[in-house]
Amino acid sequence: MTQKPESKNLGPQLRSPHGPLANEVGLFMERINVELYSFCLEHNPPAQSENVLEIGPGNGAFCSQYFLQTKDLVYSGVEMSQEMYQECLLRNKTYVESGRAKFFKGDILNLQLNDNTYDAIYG
Repeated sequence: MTQKPESKNLGPQLRSPHGPLANEVGLFMERINVELYSFCLEHNPPAQSENVLEIGPGNGAFCSQYFLQTKDLVYSGVEMSQEMYQECLLRNKTYVESGRAKFFKGDILNLQLNDNTYDAIYG
């Protein structure tokens, strides 16, 4: 990182990247989570035609990984950080425009979801 956050601000940045460091924090989390995502999707891949929800997709870097597992699914991601939400939309523009992916800005605890909307939830 070119700019270092104060230690008291590190936790809030990792929970919800914001401000001038948001994109750098998002890229950092992408690098450290790549093996974890690969492991989880290898051992618990989405099934055909599933409607999946990812809680906290960060910068949206791993959205495409779900589609590598199965092409016939609908992906949704809910992200608290405004900056990361915007990055999700940019990085996954093709999936969003085709209707295969959608992103919500908000906290999963406050998001109004209908029962039985999702077949699988990743977080």
